[in-house]
Amino acid sequence: MGPLAAPQAFLGIDSLLATSPHKAAALLAICSRAHAQLTLAERALRRATERSGCARLLIVDRDSLFVQRARRLLTRESYLVATRGSCQEALSRFDPRTRCAVVDLSLQDGSGYDLARRLRELSPTLRCVFVTSLPDADIPEPLRSVTPLVRKGSGLADLRDALAHELAASCTSET
Repeated sequence: MGPLAAPQAFLGIDSLLATSPHKAAALLAICSRAHAQLTLAERALRRATERSGCARLLIVDRDSLFVQRARRLLTRESYLVATRGSCQEALSRFDPRTRCAVVDLSLQDGSGYDLARRLRELSPTLRCVFVTSLPDADIPEPLRSVTPLVRKGSGLADLRDALAHELAASCTSET
């Protein structure tokens, strides 16, 4: 229901209440039960997703538009997504259950590559996907061969594919 539809629905209930209070009460009871069932289903889905260790992701990037788009896509695909805007924030609020980190190579307070190395010290099984909007010439030589490296301009499908590959490798290596 869109933002304009809700007031109209309430006006409909008000007019129903005025003309037939019993029908309005029955309708409200049905809506209340449906809301409770939806809430229970959402909680069950969240718990199931939380139990699935391969679903917890961390995005560390200061590009709010990229973070918003990536989070929306990955959440739709049932990943639990945490976002951080800096190296310091990522390190201080790191959840060791995180399976994969999406890290920008050039963060304002440090190197994304160094951050990934420090996060792996906290969680040795952590997988990383690096993202950048830098042209090749601006990426330091040792970092050009970092894999997987996804260009932000290439679209989110490349990021999704790289994450799927890394998470599959993570789950396979633990069995």
